[in-house]
Amino acid sequence: MRILIITPMLKEFHCAREVFGAKEESLFSDYRFASASRKGQEVHLLQCGFDPEGSLELYWKHFSGADCLFDSGSCGSLVEGITVGDVYSIHSVVRPGDDQIMLMPPDSGLPSAGIVETGGAVDSEKARKKMAVYAELCSMESYRACLFARDKGIDFMSFRVVTDRADGSMKEDFRKNLRPACQKLYRFLRTFTENLSH
Repeated sequence: MRILIITPMLKEFHCAREVFGAKEESLFSDYRFASASRKGQEVHLLQCGFDPEGSLELYWKHFSGADCLFDSGSCGSLVEGITVGDVYSIHSVVRPGDDQIMLMPPDSGLPSAGIVETGGAVDSEKARKKMAVYAELCSMESYRACLFARDKGIDFMSFRVVTDRADGSMKEDFRKNLRPACQKLYRFLRTFTENLSH
């Protein structure tokens, strides 16, 4: 079974690589890649940046696909009652102007939320309120990754960890919380993927 986990940012990629004990390989000039093998599984980590389509197309050309695609990384909270550091299983993804895509969240024991893909950073109360009409959480890649998986006909799951409240203190909170939050996310994902049926 081949599992592909995409991470948007380099720090997220490095956290995932450390937690999974994955070895980095120089396969793609524009995207960082690492892999680990265990118990009949290949786990591939791909730093997609803000270009999930481009990175995934290159990956598909090289490996001819994966059995399951995991969207992962940090996110901002758009509503009250969500705590920084909480890991969420995503039940729906949406992008303003496009149809919402419903997901079937796995039985992970995590709280579930919707996520909206934004075209840029959400770092003010005005922007936060505008995006909150779509979902509880926000990221910049999830919708495009979901469309790619749907086009390829493979299983898609999304797990995100909250680093900030997508408000005026977003940048400071994000920098402070990113590493510990991502370590928590990828420790969860390591255990979760180990229990996936082959």
